[in-house]
Amino acid sequence: MAREAADGQLTAGEAGERPSCATEHDVRSVRELFRRVGDKWSLQVVSELRDGPVRFMVLLDRIDGISHRLLAKTLKSLERDGLVTRLAYPEVPPRVEYALTSLGESLLEPISALAAWAERHRPEVDARRAQYDARNSPIAPAPAPPGEAAAKPHPAATPAARPTPAGHRILVVDRGHVVEAGSHEELLSGNGLYASLWRAERSQEPA
Repeated sequence: MAREAADGQLTAGEAGERPSCATEHDVRSVRELFRRVGDKWSLQVVSELRDGPVRFMVLLDRIDGISHRLLAKTLKSLERDGLVTRLAYPEVPPRVEYALTSLGESLLEPISALAAWAERHRPEVDARRAQYDARNSPIAPAPAPPGEAAAKPHPAATPAARPTPAGHRILVVDRGHVVEAGSHEELLSGNGLYASLWRAERSQEPA
């Protein structure tokens, strides 16, 4: 476990344990670094530079979706962090290339591990997303009994719906759940959501 050093700062305990940040400044610095190396453009730039120096326009062509301004900003940030170096050659026309530093090369292994994890677990993540979407999708109106008119869902765009023909039912859906059901007259006779919305809409109509 983490222990207190002689100067009062927290340090990592036994080998293999997760190190603890000594100060609040360290915590902020680590978070900022996580944002840098976890940014999708930074990851793609570092990956594109794995085989050696690459010119700016070649990077722009290889990285799909990145703009000229965003690539320049990303490269400048990576250069400031010491992960990338800018190589300018005294040629006409000028030639500028970007390459990984030794610090930047040390980032390739965790990036590769992250990519391998994503590829390995992608089907499971897709399945979990589908399950979540199914659980949280709006509830569909229940089918009407034989011989009875189909139930009408409460219109989302016009909460206070107009009266419906005789025999029709209205479902009032709030945040994906049916909270009221009945005919226009039945719902209006109560003090629920439908009646409140109906009265609010009528109060705004011109006399």
